[in-house]
Amino acid sequence: GIRVSHAMLVARSGGARALLGLAENEIPSFVSWLPFYHAGGLTMVSGPAVEALDAHVLTVQRFVRDPAEWLRLVSRTRALATAGPSSGWAAAVRALAKRPDGVDLSCVRVAALSFELVDADVIDRLLEVCGPLGLRPGAIATAYALSEAGGGTFTRPGGGARIDTIDLGRLVSERLAVPPGPGAPSRRAVSCGFPTPGIEIRVGSPSDPLPERHVGELFIRSEMN
Repeated sequence: GIRVSHAMLVARSGGARALLGLAENEIPSFVSWLPFYHAGGLTMVSGPAVEALDAHVLTVQRFVRDPAEWLRLVSRTRALATAGPSSGWAAAVRALAKRPDGVDLSCVRVAALSFELVDADVIDRLLEVCGPLGLRPGAIATAYALSEAGGGTFTRPGGGARIDTIDLGRLVSERLAVPPGPGAPSRRAVSCGFPTPGIEIRVGSPSDPLPERHVGELFIRSEMN
């Protein structure tokens, strides 16, 4: 269990209008299927308490029966944002590809992948299936959040997901994330974006952080801890 203070919950739940680049008179709208005991689902409860927004929640049971119903609900409600783990997106896209008729995702400004390791192949498939349905590449977002800190990282709005191809051998042996040499084995890694406001991130050590593209333990601090 993790102690989440009132300040952390407010910090996680606010800022939807700024995230989506909305005018003062526009109301943010979100769709989620994550249960309320999940960090992502909890935001669907606390979010409307912090600022004016529309929250549409699909039950987990309905998602499991037909994962594509998630994206159909996004289309029906004209939601501006939705989020889920890579595995959830993979299931939804796989189901939607079988029956995409009537789905229009041109309304989506943020389609976020978070809550588990972001899979580059899932992003490829998401764009392949949902691009023709109106989903823009710039709407794909990635994030990493630490509940203890009340936040983490997020893709810059409209910037899309950044995927790097890195040298697998040097990643394992030298703990470096660098482009692969000729003929070298490689893997694709998805960026989780940039620190959100009030969040400080260091890699390796708080007092002696590692330089860019070095692998190390993450230390995250926010104004709330």
